[in-house]
Amino acid sequence: MRRLKVLIADDHRLMLHSIRLALQADEGIEIVAEVDSGKNVIPFIGQTGPDAGDGWVGGARANTRALSARAGRDALRR
Repeated sequence: MRRLKVLIADDHRLMLHSIRLALQADEGIEIVAEVDSGKNVIPFIGQTGPDAGDGWVGGARANTRALSARAGRDALRR
C-alpha cells in the first residue's frame, strides 16, 4: 500500500507536535517534513514532494503559493 506523503506546518510548536502525533498514528501516512515558518513551506514542498499538507502557516496567501509551487506554476504574488 502506498503511503500518503504529508508536510505539516504550524508556527506554534505545540500544535505542530499535536498534528504530528495524530498523523503518526495512521500507518497510511508518512510525514515527510515539519515546518515552523511560512517562508520555509515552499522550499520543503520542492524538496519532499508531499501529496498533502496540513496546518499551513500564513493563511490563504501562503496556501495559494504552496499549491502553485507544487503544481509547477509560478506562485501568485498578491
